[in-house]
Amino acid sequence: MKNELAELREKCAMYESWLRALDKHGKFDLWFKDANSQYRFVNEYFAKTMGRTKPELVDRTPEEVFGADRADRVRTMDRRVMEDGLLQRVVPCDESGALEVHEENRFVVTDENGKAVGLGCMAFETTEKSLAEEALSQAQQMARLGNWRWSVRDKCLISCSEQFASILGVSFTDAFAVMKDRANSIIHPDDRAMVQEIDQRKGDVSFGAYDIEYRVMTPQGEERFVREIAEPLMGNDRTPVEYAGTLQDITDKKNHRAGIAPGARRTRIARSGTHRRFAAFGKPRRSYWHTQPIRLRQTN
Repeated sequence: MKNELAELREKCAMYESWLRALDKHGKFDLWFKDANSQYRFVNEYFAKTMGRTKPELVDRTPEEVFGADRADRVRTMDRRVMEDGLLQRVVPCDESGALEVHEENRFVVTDENGKAVGLGCMAFETTEKSLAEEALSQAQQMARLGNWRWSVRDKCLISCSEQFASILGVSFTDAFAVMKDRANSIIHPDDRAMVQEIDQRKGDVSFGAYDIEYRVMTPQGEERFVREIAEPLMGNDRTPVEYAGTLQDITDKKNHRAGIAPGARRTRIARSGTHRRFAAFGKPRRSYWHTQPIRLRQTN
């Protein structure tokens, strides 16, 4: 019995030291509540986020912390977490007087028998990240430009922006399916061969970056001129593993040029060293160039 108590004290002391370290050094919100929604532990960072001291939070009822008008909502959310097991969300937080954005991970806490006895939360401030993402989204919308990444091995879209999908005239989720066979699903018939050639050559070591213009046909029946610029990300074996690029809607630009000089849409054919540009008269500019590719370092 004495040995068991000694081991238990040792474990408790170890756990307590971990909490002290998290309390002192953690640059994130951390708290634990019991089944009655009362805080049992909060770290200094969370107390600062709330604009309170730790004694003003620990062992206090939701009414004392949040006020009577919010207490019921707090208890309802806590019960939801304990029932579902996990809640992940991005929320604005202005408890300290300054608007911040936090990414929260709330989770159920159970005893050794699996019974829910409370919940915990870890939250990271992502204000700068959220503001940067919002600014990027606004800039892309104004420039009618979207970004994307493509897997060379799987021949599919890895990620894209909302604006990229908007240019194609599809939803964000539908963009991945559409791009799987884009030549036959959204590319103008007169431009399919050129786009297919580009897609087929993305795995070639010598292909490199490219810049092309072509037309897409949206599901709504609208014809749009787009410009696509991309460059490869190379693996340790110096072969392309991904392509990263942008897609810009240049329909207005094309229409403006056509209005100024109808039928005079001409482009040059220029060659210099490893930079090759191909073009056509009276059609979207078809061009691509080869440059030194970017190497993507892969780690195990």
